[in-house]
Amino acid sequence: MSEREGFHTFFTELTSGLDCHRFQPHDLDAFFDGLASRREVFQSAKQQMDRYLASDFTVFSYIGVDEQRLSDIVRDLLDPHGSHGQGATFLRAFLHLIQCETGYQAGDVVTVRREIATHRIQRTQRRLDILIDIHRDGQPWEGIAIENKPWALDQDEQMTDYLTHLASRYPQGHSRLVYVTERGVLPSARSVSRAKELLQQRTLLLMAYAPRTDCAYSLLDWLETCHHLCHAEKIRWFLRDLTQYIHQHFQSEASE
Repeated sequence: MSEREGFHTFFTELTSGLDCHRFQPHDLDAFFDGLASRREVFQSAKQQMDRYLASDFTVFSYIGVDEQRLSDIVRDLLDPHGSHGQGATFLRAFLHLIQCETGYQAGDVVTVRREIATHRIQRTQRRLDILIDIHRDGQPWEGIAIENKPWALDQDEQMTDYLTHLASRYPQGHSRLVYVTERGVLPSARSVSRAKELLQQRTLLLMAYAPRTDCAYSLLDWLETCHHLCHAEKIRWFLRDLTQYIHQHFQSEASE
């Protein structure tokens, strides 16, 4: 059965079940004929506009992107000393998004690093994906770890270990773990046992890749803010391509 025949059968049975006599099968034929015509018009217009916009082109079609590469990109954008040349603009936008902007003030020293060993706990082989380390008056003041989990699953007690390491590194209580997944879901119970309590304490924050009504924060929202604030056209094009990649590869709520 073709896709069109499948839709035809579906709507025919639906209208029969609902006893909807005003909606006849021949109406479906007219609907699909009109839809096909509109699609042809759209494709023709898109082909003309793409001579100037190339709307389907993205550099990420040619570059293999995996969890590690995505984390590298996020780290580089967050780094106030990064090659993007925008200073702390992207970092401040991220802190504002997660409502932690007061943790970074003028005069603070910030480093953003990858693959930080959890040397303050027994399982020292663990690695934090990204750590935003803020020093104030020469002392550790605030630490925001980002665990990027677009596809991989948690290991046993993984988030528990990360949170324990952060609490030891920032004993004044200024530490958070941002847990980034496709849909902004909680870590598994085997990874951390009291996730909901940690959410209430804002020690654990959930972030989705694309915006969702059931998740307060999304990586895409941050990237679009970065694009809006960025002054370098080269970086703006990169951010456009990155947001397009996320739209194409990570399921949004609207597409479910």
